[in-house]
Amino acid sequence: MAVRVECYPEEALIDQVISIQVLNLVPCSSVTVSAWVEQNGKHFGSYGHYTASENGRVDLSKECAEPSGMYVGVESMGLFWSMVSVPGQRSGQRLFQSEASKPLAFEIRVYEGRLSWDDLWVEAFEDESGIKVGCSEEKLLARKIVLRSYKGPDVSRIVVETGRIRGTLFIPAGLRHGETRPGVIDMFGSRGGLLEMRAALLASHGFVAMALGYFLYKDLPTELSFEYEYFEEAAQWLQSQPNVAPGGIGMVGVSLGAQISVYMGLNCPLVKSAIGIGHPPTFGVGTKFTKAGQIVPSQSLQNIVIVNHKDDMKSMQMDFELEKYFSFNTSHTSPLLFIVGSEDTMVKASDVTKWLDTLSDSDRSMVEVAVYQGAGHLIEPPHAPLCAISYHKSLRGLMNYGGTTKPHAVAQEESWKRIRDFLWNTLGKRYTKCRL
Repeated sequence: MAVRVECYPEEALIDQVISIQVLNLVPCSSVTVSAWVEQNGKHFGSYGHYTASENGRVDLSKECAEPSGMYVGVESMGLFWSMVSVPGQRSGQRLFQSEASKPLAFEIRVYEGRLSWDDLWVEAFEDESGIKVGCSEEKLLARKIVLRSYKGPDVSRIVVETGRIRGTLFIPAGLRHGETRPGVIDMFGSRGGLLEMRAALLASHGFVAMALGYFLYKDLPTELSFEYEYFEEAAQWLQSQPNVAPGGIGMVGVSLGAQISVYMGLNCPLVKSAIGIGHPPTFGVGTKFTKAGQIVPSQSLQNIVIVNHKDDMKSMQMDFELEKYFSFNTSHTSPLLFIVGSEDTMVKASDVTKWLDTLSDSDRSMVEVAVYQGAGHLIEPPHAPLCAISYHKSLRGLMNYGGTTKPHAVAQEESWKRIRDFLWNTLGKRYTKCRL
């Protein structure tokens, strides 16, 4: 019988654990199980080494990957979170999905023997873009395509262009007239543009979520200059949607988006829950944020050091001034959740926790801080590859964001559950069901 790969389910959400089994192998033989994916011309790959069982089977949820591969031990999703950029491309590639309606097609391949990275990718054939994407066919035993999506199949995707607001709204599947769910605005960082992936995944888990553009997107600002009123308008618009539960919305942001999310949680009455990933409660260097025409203090340029390394690599060291941190608003403060990686090269956990020491006991009770050991700056939804190095548009060079592959993967899985639980706990009591 021919060797075959079985994956279940073959189509799944990106945060869903899937089963991968290889059947009909030579008993006790050595094999290489690899994965690769292409996204907007960028190619990523991974591999694990396994020994087939006596009945000729490799089950990634039961068998241990050997140390000679890219991950080790029993790792059902190791092929996904261990991926790295395939050689021959520009350095600093990041696997993400701007438009969430398009699934990522991962190809699972099984090869005879223990192949190395050079075997898999250097002796490769070229596709139309000239990128080397795979091994020669002679040792290929089987292959299978797996589709993984940020947006569930029946989640609605609506492009938003109303007033100044630019973004994409995602509505959970099956909501009928009169049914509401918590509303959440999601924002990414200073790379700009619009990334829909986390908002789409939140909607796939029951939230009415809007990916909000605010920088380097369509007719929005091209400089780091923002108005409180824009984000307030976005919150008001989302709250007004018929499927959004009354009583307030949530905000989630990473890096620059985290700064805005937390500030809005501290100052906007409509924001009842705010999550900041990878930044303390202060505006960073170069960010001009105004409220009612008044500039909100931001960190000073003299407190930042850009370290230049070889190969155009940069790292950032910041000494955050505590006096420029956000203040608790006596009339409104939402519950806050901070998520920080211990190996984040841009932000230290102490940059967040030292703020807690300035708060009263009652204010401190509104704040949760989760520090994940071994995680870097870019903490994404589960099973995404670690992006420790990426091109930074503003700094015009490769930025070291930190993180170690396996601990970062654990952090992404655990923090994703914590994010959803936090939003449900702070917003979920407001949703309504249809009355028949």
